[in-house]
Amino acid sequence: MSNISGRLYAGRFYCACKCDKIKYLYDIVIPMGFSDPDDKVASELPLGMRLVGKYGDEKTLIEMAYAYEKQAGDKIRRMPASSPALEDQNLDAFLEALMDEVYSIDYSLYKNKPESKVKASPKTVKANAAKKQTVKVKVSKLTSGSSRPVFTVRRVTKGQKAKVKVNKKTGKVTISRKTKKCRIVIQVTSKANKKRTALTKSVAITVK
Repeated sequence: MSNISGRLYAGRFYCACKCDKIKYLYDIVIPMGFSDPDDKVASELPLGMRLVGKYGDEKTLIEMAYAYEKQAGDKIRRMPASSPALEDQNLDAFLEALMDEVYSIDYSLYKNKPESKVKASPKTVKANAAKKQTVKVKVSKLTSGSSRPVFTVRRVTKGQKAKVKVNKKTGKVTISRKTKKCRIVIQVTSKANKKRTALTKSVAITVK
């Protein structure tokens, strides 16, 4: 999303859409009108639009939503027939104050911290090997100044834990000779700092 200002999702009942893959991003939902009656639904139903913006760019997101509502006018809103009209003389003042707060935000303070990745090489080793085997667990995308990662054996299946050792500092996993088929889970942790969030991840090694 580095080259666009936001993404738009539309649907019934204020856009009940799934955006599981879009993490740590800001969004806002606004009305966008009503559906046409059909054979299944006799009455018009409200439609919603969801805008998803870039990380740390709430200003653009609110401006887009505000501009759309101003342009669309009364077409996207309708007073329910069962409710009386309510006067809100303070709405304009509230919106102006809200936008003043948005413009006063220092967006330079919002910086996306890179997410580290953990992988094992190789991921699979042979069971019942004649000699011990080694696997290297590596952590990528660690920023400068990050605390060093700590490697620990989190879980080994089928009673083979005693045959698996890991160097807490280097991530070198040693698997003893004649280790039976099992699954090894190595956990990597690192403390948070100003440049990066805390790291707690796991990687699996298969002995087969």
